[in-house]
Amino acid sequence: MTVPNIARIALSIFTLTTVACSGTPVVDEQNGRPTRVATAAEEFHAAAAVWEQAERPDYTAILGHLQAAVARDPTFSEAWFNMGVVYEQIGENDDAIEAYRRAHTTDGEMLNALSNVGVILLRQGRESEAEQLFLEVVAQEQFHPNANLNLAQIHRNRAQQNGVIVEAEADEAINRVRLALAGEGRNVHAFETLAAVYFDLESYALARLVCENAILSGVESAALYNRLGLIDLAQDDVTDAYANFR
Repeated sequence: MTVPNIARIALSIFTLTTVACSGTPVVDEQNGRPTRVATAAEEFHAAAAVWEQAERPDYTAILGHLQAAVARDPTFSEAWFNMGVVYEQIGENDDAIEAYRRAHTTDGEMLNALSNVGVILLRQGRESEAEQLFLEVVAQEQFHPNANLNLAQIHRNRAQQNGVIVEAEADEAINRVRLALAGEGRNVHAFETLAAVYFDLESYALARLVCENAILSGVESAALYNRLGLIDLAQDDVTDAYANFR
């Protein structure tokens, strides 16, 4: 079973708050006059502006600004991270991995970068390498939502073998979801995954409880209603299943 990309960190291009006031003056070779070069922070914000203003982002322009940012400041971890996101968007996964790793190298606390590398590796079928990265992340941050959720999905997949549920793997999946919820109590993917694991175990009452509690708490998710419909079908309640699917 393919592990879905449930836990990739979204673009953080809007998070930088520090902006340098001036760029580096250089001499224009054509007229000999000093001209100003944008600072790394200004290039970063220029990338953000391109992202925000366009209905369909101009990834080439965004990458140009981010590359200029890291050229001016090679330790600019946010720029490296967002470069990884953009490379992922355009399918350049090797470049994305390199950018994410540079982000983590320049800022050892940027664990989201490692988590995103893990997701790419999962998509490439490199589950063992991905798992090691997620474990590295949670070793440093026990309740990291995305790393725990991807570990939960790995264990959920392992729990489903030849039509038989391996309960130890399912239990570990549940444990990982609970750790994710400890880190982010309203994480929609956590509720979806937890309900799915209970459904796999045919613990329909618990699966229903997870879905209904999440919906009552304001978590918006079509997948939760779909799961309720599947629970209804499993219990031969076609009428309620139809209502939930709608």
